[in-house]
Amino acid sequence: MARYVLTAFAYSTLLAEHGLNELPAPKQPSVPVRVMRQLADPLSIMLLAAGLVTLLVLGEVPESARHPAGERGHRG
Repeated sequence: MARYVLTAFAYSTLLAEHGLNELPAPKQPSVPVRVMRQLADPLSIMLLAAGLVTLLVLGEVPESARHPAGERGHRG
């Protein structure tokens, strides 16, 4: 069985010619494609519809649905 040794010169030549032995990074889907994929899920559509019905019936966003980021430490 033959044993092949790659010299530093051969390595640098091959590296310069072909680049690293890596797969290209996968392309990320665009925002519209991601939105359409999300809306293709029936559960997402149902939750969106329920939120819109709640907004229409109550006329405002329920307090339990508000994000408390600005109200940390506040207990009222």
